[in-house]
Amino acid sequence: MSDCRLGMYQMLKHLTHKGYTDIAFLNGDQSVATLRARLDGYLQAIQESGLPSHVISVSSIDCNGAKKAIQACIQEGQLHQVFVCPNDMMALGVINALKESGISVPNECAVTGFDNVIFSEITSVPITTANQDIGLIAQKSIELMLDLINGNEVEKKDYLINTELVIRGSCR
Repeated sequence: MSDCRLGMYQMLKHLTHKGYTDIAFLNGDQSVATLRARLDGYLQAIQESGLPSHVISVSSIDCNGAKKAIQACIQEGQLHQVFVCPNDMMALGVINALKESGISVPNECAVTGFDNVIFSEITSVPITTANQDIGLIAQKSIELMLDLINGNEVEKKDYLINTELVIRGSCR
């Protein structure tokens, strides 16, 4: 699987390097290992940067859950410089909520996602995201399955594939 912790850590380092200091993370179901890893990457980078953490709980890790969470933030006057999302669907929900409230992305508020799904580059505001090398993940999975099928010994460990930061228009 992708190294989600490192991918999110690199995303936050990019954001702090660009001068963002008020960075919120939309947090989903922590029983999901990839979401927990992404939160860990966020928290590690925030702590190293000496910035305050802002973790926002969402009801669901989809477009609607993120949109509702951001609408609540806006109503409460809790607009952050950046909303970091653990997936691109949530980033789309955040962008929609901000735009519906008349808030310009990325001029007034930046948004990032994770996964680099196909729509993330063709939305009204192309989403800055982390690309997962699905081909390499699939190849490694097949190799491991074939080893098991052929009776070969397979080392029990996590196989982590690096992600790649994809900078687009949702951040300045």
